[in-house]
Amino acid sequence: MGGDETGRTDGARGAVTPPVQPGEPATPGPLAAGEFGAWLREIRLALRDDRDTDVACGSCTACCTSSYFVTLRPTDVAARRLVPTSLLVPAPGAPPGTLVMGYDARGHCPMLRDGRCSIYADRPQTCRTYDCRVYAAAGIGPGADKPAIGARVKQWEFAYASAEARREHEAVKRAAQFIRNDATSFPPGSAPSRPAEVAVAAVKAYEAFLGVEIPDDREGRRRLAERVVERLRAFERGRAGEVQAGEG
Repeated sequence: MGGDETGRTDGARGAVTPPVQPGEPATPGPLAAGEFGAWLREIRLALRDDRDTDVACGSCTACCTSSYFVTLRPTDVAARRLVPTSLLVPAPGAPPGTLVMGYDARGHCPMLRDGRCSIYADRPQTCRTYDCRVYAAAGIGPGADKPAIGARVKQWEFAYASAEARREHEAVKRAAQFIRNDATSFPPGSAPSRPAEVAVAAVKAYEAFLGVEIPDDREGRRRLAERVVERLRAFERGRAGEVQAGEG
Protein backbone atom coordinates (compact mmCIF):
# COMPACT_ATOMS: atom_id res chain seq x y z
CA MET A 1 0.00 0.00 0.00
CA GLY A 2 2.26 2.90 -0.65
CA GLY A 3 2.66 1.93 2.96
CA ASP A 4 1.51 -0.78 5.29
CA GLU A 5 -2.11 -1.82 5.50
CA THR A 6 -2.68 -0.78 9.05
CA GLY A 7 -3.14 2.56 7.35
CA ARG A 8 0.40 3.90 7.36
CA THR A 9 3.27 4.04 4.99
CA ASP A 10 5.93 3.22 7.56
CA GLY A 11 0.38 7.65 8.58
CA ALA A 12 -0.80 9.44 11.27
CA ARG A 13 -3.90 9.20 13.36
CA GLY A 14 -4.34 12.44 15.19
CA ALA A 15 -5.83 13.11 18.59
CA VAL A 16 -8.63 15.49 19.44
CA THR A 17 -8.24 15.39 23.22
CA PRO A 18 -5.73 17.45 25.23
CA PRO A 19 -2.13 16.76 24.19
CA VAL A 20 0.38 14.69 26.14
CA GLN A 21 4.08 14.32 25.59
CA PRO A 22 4.51 13.38 21.90
CA GLY A 23 4.46 9.69 21.32
CA GLU A 24 3.59 8.69 24.86
CA PRO A 25 0.52 6.57 25.61
CA ALA A 26 -1.94 8.82 27.41
CA THR A 27 -3.14 6.27 29.95
CA PRO A 28 -0.92 3.85 31.93
CA GLY A 29 -1.99 0.29 32.51
CA PRO A 30 -4.25 -2.04 30.50
CA LEU A 31 -6.57 -0.62 27.85
CA ALA A 32 -9.78 -2.30 26.69
CA ALA A 33 -9.29 -3.29 23.04
CA GLY A 34 -12.89 -4.45 22.65
CA GLU A 35 -14.44 -7.83 22.01
CA PHE A 36 -12.12 -9.76 19.73
CA GLY A 37 -14.68 -11.32 17.40
CA ALA A 38 -16.36 -7.98 16.75
CA TRP A 39 -13.00 -6.26 16.29
CA LEU A 40 -11.84 -8.92 13.84
CA ARG A 41 -14.92 -8.42 11.66
CA GLU A 42 -14.49 -4.64 11.80
CA ILE A 43 -10.81 -4.61 10.87
CA ARG A 44 -11.32 -7.06 8.01
CA LEU A 45 -14.05 -4.86 6.59
CA ALA A 46 -11.86 -1.79 7.04
CA LEU A 47 -8.97 -3.45 5.22
CA ARG A 48 -11.17 -4.73 2.43
CA ASP A 49 -13.38 -1.69 1.87
CA ASP A 50 -11.30 1.23 3.20
CA ARG A 51 -13.71 1.82 6.04
CA ASP A 52 -12.86 3.84 9.13
CA THR A 53 -11.83 1.99 12.27
CA ASP A 54 -12.98 2.99 15.74
CA VAL A 55 -9.87 3.15 17.90
CA ALA A 56 -9.89 4.55 21.43
CA CYS A 57 -6.82 6.68 20.79
CA GLY A 58 -7.61 9.15 23.57
CA SER A 59 -4.72 11.60 23.60
CA CYS A 60 -2.14 9.06 22.41
CA THR A 61 -0.18 10.30 19.40
CA ALA A 62 2.28 7.43 19.16
CA CYS A 63 1.56 6.66 15.50
CA CYS A 64 1.81 10.37 14.65
CA THR A 65 5.33 10.52 16.06
CA SER A 66 6.83 7.27 14.78
CA SER A 67 8.45 8.21 11.48
CA TYR A 68 5.59 7.03 9.27
CA PHE A 69 4.97 8.16 5.72
CA VAL A 70 1.29 8.92 5.06
CA THR A 71 -0.28 8.01 1.73
CA LEU A 72 -2.85 10.38 0.24
CA ARG A 73 -4.99 8.88 -2.49
CA PRO A 74 -6.82 10.82 -5.19
CA THR A 75 -10.02 10.32 -3.18
CA ASP A 76 -8.54 12.15 -0.17
CA VAL A 77 -9.78 15.44 -1.60
CA ALA A 78 -10.18 17.34 1.68
CA ALA A 79 -6.84 16.23 3.08
CA ARG A 80 -5.02 17.09 -0.13
CA ARG A 81 -6.53 20.55 0.01
CA LEU A 82 -5.24 21.10 3.55
CA VAL A 83 -1.77 19.54 3.36
CA PRO A 84 0.79 21.96 1.88
CA THR A 85 1.88 20.79 -1.56
CA SER A 86 5.50 21.27 -0.48
CA LEU A 87 5.05 18.27 1.83
CA LEU A 88 3.75 15.94 -0.87
CA VAL A 89 5.56 13.86 -3.46
CA PRO A 90 4.36 11.12 -5.83
CA ALA A 91 4.14 7.78 -4.02
CA PRO A 92 6.62 5.31 -5.55
CA GLY A 93 4.97 2.25 -7.05
CA ALA A 94 1.45 3.47 -6.26
CA PRO A 95 -1.38 4.16 -8.72
CA PRO A 96 -1.16 7.45 -10.65
CA GLY A 97 -2.22 10.46 -8.59
CA THR A 98 -1.24 8.91 -5.27
CA LEU A 99 0.91 11.15 -3.09
CA VAL A 100 2.87 10.58 0.08
CA MET A 101 3.69 12.89 2.97
CA GLY A 102 6.85 12.39 4.98
CA TYR A 103 7.77 13.32 8.54
CA ASP A 104 9.95 15.94 10.18
CA ALA A 105 13.39 15.59 11.74
CA ARG A 106 11.82 14.26 14.95
CA GLY A 107 9.81 11.61 13.12
CA HIS A 108 6.58 13.57 13.62
CA CYS A 109 3.80 13.99 11.09
CA PRO A 110 4.01 17.63 9.94
CA MET A 111 0.25 18.00 10.44
CA LEU A 112 0.62 17.21 14.15
CA ARG A 113 0.59 20.58 15.89
CA ASP A 114 0.57 21.25 19.62
CA GLY A 115 0.08 17.55 20.23
CA ARG A 116 -3.01 17.28 18.04
CA CYS A 117 -3.81 16.41 14.45
CA SER A 118 -4.54 19.73 12.79
CA ILE A 119 -6.59 18.09 10.00
CA TYR A 120 -8.27 15.34 12.04
CA ALA A 121 -11.77 15.84 10.60
CA ASP A 122 -10.33 15.66 7.08
CA ARG A 123 -7.48 13.22 7.67
CA PRO A 124 -6.56 10.79 4.84
CA GLN A 125 -8.19 7.38 4.59
CA THR A 126 -4.91 5.71 5.55
CA CYS A 127 -5.14 7.43 8.93
CA ARG A 128 -8.81 6.50 9.27
CA THR A 129 -8.05 2.84 8.65
CA TYR A 130 -5.00 2.63 10.91
CA ASP A 131 -5.45 0.49 14.02
CA CYS A 132 -2.46 -0.43 16.17
CA ARG A 133 -4.54 -3.17 17.84
CA VAL A 134 -3.65 -5.31 14.83
CA TYR A 135 -0.25 -5.87 16.43
CA ALA A 136 -1.83 -6.96 19.71
CA ALA A 137 -4.13 -9.30 17.80
CA ALA A 138 -1.16 -10.87 16.02
CA GLY A 139 0.92 -11.10 19.18
CA ILE A 140 3.80 -9.11 17.71
CA GLY A 141 5.25 -5.64 18.14
CA PRO A 142 5.71 -2.91 15.53
CA GLY A 143 9.49 -3.10 15.64
CA ALA A 144 12.23 -1.66 17.81
CA ASP A 145 12.21 1.57 15.78
CA LYS A 146 8.67 2.37 16.97
CA PRO A 147 8.86 2.18 20.78
CA ALA A 148 5.90 4.48 21.44
CA ILE A 149 3.57 2.34 19.37
CA GLY A 150 5.06 -0.77 20.97
CA ALA A 151 4.22 0.59 24.43
CA ARG A 152 0.63 1.22 23.37
CA VAL A 153 0.31 -2.22 21.82
CA LYS A 154 1.37 -3.85 25.09
CA GLN A 155 -1.51 -2.07 26.85
CA TRP A 156 -4.30 -3.42 24.65
CA GLU A 157 -6.34 -6.27 26.11
CA PHE A 158 -9.11 -8.00 24.16
CA ALA A 159 -12.26 -9.46 25.68
CA TYR A 160 -13.97 -12.60 24.36
CA ALA A 161 -17.71 -13.11 24.00
CA SER A 162 -17.35 -16.76 23.06
CA ALA A 163 -14.99 -19.68 22.78
CA GLU A 164 -15.03 -19.13 19.02
CA ALA A 165 -13.60 -15.63 19.48
CA ARG A 166 -10.74 -17.11 21.50
CA ARG A 167 -10.09 -19.68 18.78
CA GLU A 168 -10.05 -16.92 16.18
CA HIS A 169 -7.50 -14.96 18.19
CA GLU A 170 -5.28 -18.01 18.57
CA ALA A 171 -5.54 -18.58 14.81
CA VAL A 172 -4.47 -14.98 14.09
CA LYS A 173 -1.47 -15.38 16.38
CA ARG A 174 -0.50 -18.72 14.81
CA ALA A 175 -0.80 -17.12 11.38
CA ALA A 176 1.53 -14.30 12.38
CA GLN A 177 3.99 -16.74 13.92
CA PHE A 178 4.06 -18.85 10.79
CA ILE A 179 4.33 -15.94 8.36
CA ARG A 180 7.11 -14.37 10.39
CA ASN A 181 9.16 -17.49 11.08
CA ASP A 182 8.62 -19.56 7.93
CA ALA A 183 9.31 -17.14 5.09
CA THR A 184 11.28 -19.83 3.28
CA SER A 185 8.13 -21.97 3.05
CA PHE A 186 6.45 -19.36 0.86
CA PRO A 187 6.91 -18.87 -2.87
CA PRO A 188 9.79 -16.44 -3.50
CA GLY A 189 8.85 -12.85 -2.71
CA SER A 190 5.38 -13.66 -1.41
CA ALA A 191 5.97 -13.69 2.36
CA PRO A 192 5.31 -10.39 4.17
CA SER A 193 8.33 -9.20 6.11
CA ARG A 194 7.65 -5.92 7.92
CA PRO A 195 5.78 -6.27 11.24
CA ALA A 196 2.75 -4.33 9.96
CA GLU A 197 2.57 -6.48 6.84
CA VAL A 198 2.82 -9.66 8.91
CA ALA A 199 0.07 -8.56 11.32
CA VAL A 200 -2.30 -7.53 8.55
CA ALA A 201 -1.65 -10.72 6.59
CA ALA A 202 -2.42 -12.75 9.72
CA VAL A 203 -5.78 -11.01 10.07
CA LYS A 204 -6.58 -11.62 6.41
CA ALA A 205 -5.53 -15.27 6.32
CA TYR A 206 -6.34 -16.48 9.83
CA GLU A 207 -8.99 -18.98 8.65
CA ALA A 208 -6.20 -21.18 7.32
CA PHE A 209 -5.09 -21.67 10.94
CA LEU A 210 -8.44 -22.36 12.61
CA GLY A 211 -8.00 -25.69 14.33
CA VAL A 212 -4.71 -26.18 12.49
CA GLU A 213 -1.32 -26.54 14.11
CA ILE A 214 1.81 -25.51 12.24
CA PRO A 215 3.27 -28.68 10.65
CA ASP A 216 6.66 -29.96 11.69
CA ASP A 217 7.70 -31.18 8.25
CA ARG A 218 8.89 -29.00 5.38
CA GLU A 219 6.29 -30.22 2.89
CA GLY A 220 3.47 -29.59 5.33
CA ARG A 221 4.68 -26.03 5.96
CA ARG A 222 5.00 -25.45 2.22
CA ARG A 223 1.38 -26.53 1.66
CA LEU A 224 0.24 -24.33 4.53
CA ALA A 225 2.12 -21.37 3.04
CA GLU A 226 0.33 -21.97 -0.26
CA ARG A 227 -3.02 -21.86 1.55
CA VAL A 228 -2.01 -18.58 3.19
CA VAL A 229 -1.13 -17.07 -0.18
CA GLU A 230 -4.46 -18.27 -1.58
CA ARG A 231 -6.32 -16.70 1.33
CA LEU A 232 -4.52 -13.40 0.87
CA ARG A 233 -5.30 -13.33 -2.84
CA ALA A 234 -8.94 -14.21 -2.19
CA PHE A 235 -9.17 -11.45 0.40
CA GLU A 236 -7.81 -8.92 -2.05
CA ARG A 237 -10.42 -10.01 -4.58
CA GLY A 238 -13.09 -9.57 -1.97
CA ARG A 239 -14.10 -13.18 -2.36
CA ALA A 240 -12.79 -14.89 0.79
CA GLY A 241 -15.75 -16.98 1.94
CA GLU A 242 -16.34 -15.49 5.37
CA VAL A 243 -15.40 -11.98 4.34
CA GLN A 244 -18.01 -11.97 1.60
CA ALA A 245 -20.74 -14.13 3.10
CA GLY A 246 -20.46 -13.20 6.76
CA GLU A 247 -19.20 -9.66 6.66
CA GLY A 248 -20.33 -8.20 3.35
